[in-house]
Amino acid sequence: MHAHSTPEAADAYYQRFAGTNFVTKISGSLVEQPAVLEGVLHAQQTFLRHQIGCVLVHGGGKQLSRALQGSKKHPETQLRVTPRDAIVVLENEIAQISREVASLCEQISVPCEVLPHTLTHAGRRIGHGETGEITDVDATMIREVLNDGKLAILPFGGIDEQGRTLNVNADENAWQTAAAIRAAKLNLLTNENGILVPGKNGTMVRRSFLDIHDLVLLLRKRKADGGFVISEGMVPKVEACLQALAHGVEQVHILKPSGEELLEEVLSRTGSQFGTLIERSQPLELIFPAQEAHLNGIESVRRECSTDAYRTPISQAPYIKPLSGQELTALLPRTLVIEHNGVVVATCYFDSIDGTDAALLGGFAVGESSQDSGYGEALLEAALERVHEAGNRSAVSITAAENVKRLFGRYGEKLGAYTPWQAHLLTRARGRYGEDAHLVDLYAFPLEQQACAENLS
Repeated sequence: MHAHSTPEAADAYYQRFAGTNFVTKISGSLVEQPAVLEGVLHAQQTFLRHQIGCVLVHGGGKQLSRALQGSKKHPETQLRVTPRDAIVVLENEIAQISREVASLCEQISVPCEVLPHTLTHAGRRIGHGETGEITDVDATMIREVLNDGKLAILPFGGIDEQGRTLNVNADENAWQTAAAIRAAKLNLLTNENGILVPGKNGTMVRRSFLDIHDLVLLLRKRKADGGFVISEGMVPKVEACLQALAHGVEQVHILKPSGEELLEEVLSRTGSQFGTLIERSQPLELIFPAQEAHLNGIESVRRECSTDAYRTPISQAPYIKPLSGQELTALLPRTLVIEHNGVVVATCYFDSIDGTDAALLGGFAVGESSQDSGYGEALLEAALERVHEAGNRSAVSITAAENVKRLFGRYGEKLGAYTPWQAHLLTRARGRYGEDAHLVDLYAFPLEQQACAENLS
């Protein structure tokens, strides 16, 4: 669930892409998983229903993998050298997998048409046997299928100038097709949850959003053990992504597929928890004092942060305090929002505490798909700066959410002893948590110390 998961927000986002085209690439191994394929086709069905043209490019399956198992890789390009006797298997795979996809489309009422691999024209890579490099994709027949409101099923592979079949990488086929039909999105479905980079303690963490510059840097980056950050299997996807964006595709999504997850990822403007969104240039995130026009966005982010995943284990109290629309409106002059691509992705408010020189930070909410994008840090820093500018010497905030506690702990400290007014705030906050009241902590942020540190840096 993310900021676009409400029906109204989803419909608005579909309207934005109505009349455009999406290209989705799925490997043959994923096609061979019926539940995955059905989920992906249901996603295509949803896109078609919202007047979005859809092309599904599929790769080869187990038979082709077995046929190529003994073939060597070229020492310079590391691409598979395809022997001539594997082409018969390849052509059989093209026909068989396309039939399987079309058959399931028919069962679940997805209008479709299988297109021939001869639409893809390729030249032989020197020294690579029957492995080809795409020269162009004939988009005429693809557009005819899209204009009929059908899913266009395009297999991997291509033909040379003499009409002989060549083995062409399906990721290359997908980006070339996306460029040929001027697709708005290219969705690359893989066995990994997007692009992973080294995190703390040797773990790998997913990047939800990247731009071309970030992606190029990652291609060159190495891990502590000397290996590249981008795994060998992910390199063709990354190269396809870079080529697609360079040739006019607006966005590329790399994710591990299922129908629901594909929809969640594609609906995201900032990346979701299921994959990685890549754009040509990273849109500017802006922190604003909230206006009335932001109210719907604020309510949407707060709803997202009040779902079952964001509640205490026993009392099921939402971590974010429920407020009415009238209460949120009253807080607007003291509310901050972060916008990404014109969508509110994070918000909080602040208020002076009577009889003290401190302010209370409340309503801290970052949309689920944006929680690893640095928005939490940016929002907290901006809020503390505003509170300090207003003449307050400290700020406090109360939370029961572990991820928010980790963030607050980097900027302030969890208190164990309280002044009378702090104890009053904490007792009042704990009242709505019932049996989970012990999870609620109060954090203090000494603004004067932070200001001194900034001046010294």
